[in-house]
Amino acid sequence: FRSQDADPPSRVARIAYITGSVSFEPASVDGWADASLNYPMTTGDNLYTDNDARSVLRIGRNSIRLNSNTNFQFVNLSDNIVQTSINSGSVSLHVRHLFDSESWEVDTPNGAVTLLRTGDYRVDTDTSRNATMVTVRSGDTEVTANNQSFAVHSGQTAYFDNSGNAPDVQDANEPDDFDSFASSRDQLEDAPPPRYVSPDMVG
Repeated sequence: FRSQDADPPSRVARIAYITGSVSFEPASVDGWADASLNYPMTTGDNLYTDNDARSVLRIGRNSIRLNSNTNFQFVNLSDNIVQTSINSGSVSLHVRHLFDSESWEVDTPNGAVTLLRTGDYRVDTDTSRNATMVTVRSGDTEVTANNQSFAVHSGQTAYFDNSGNAPDVQDANEPDDFDSFASSRDQLEDAPPPRYVSPDMVG
């Protein structure tokens, strides 16, 4: 007999797109292997995109896109929490649907980025400067860093590091090649779902 709390989450992520060399390390294994299309990912699993590689993860109607040279992990993936981290690289998040009380977070070496509503978000880490950049195309975020919190709203880009200095919040950066890739995925993924299948069904 298992208690309800012991049941595994009904939700997993799915590797929906791969280009270039992408490596996968499951939480239960100490070693990397080539990532496979449609492979499920859950808490503790890692993904790494090499030079000129990209990948897309789907969670229901929502997407996480990894740019080249990105080291990504699912810190916690459950029915109401999507907590991810990147130690290097860039991720773009296309959040079309949030359940009631659902939490989305991206952790970086410099702080935690909480997505407050549906929208389009990008998080970049700069390991050479030990800094993080958060861009909100649409939506709102709250960033916690240096023992303080601040908001980043639609149309803004924020820079912050571990120096203790106040964050630098400016007008959003101009789109680059990775943003164009994300936009092209939006058009592909936002097609109407099958009529009789929930879009939140895995796969």
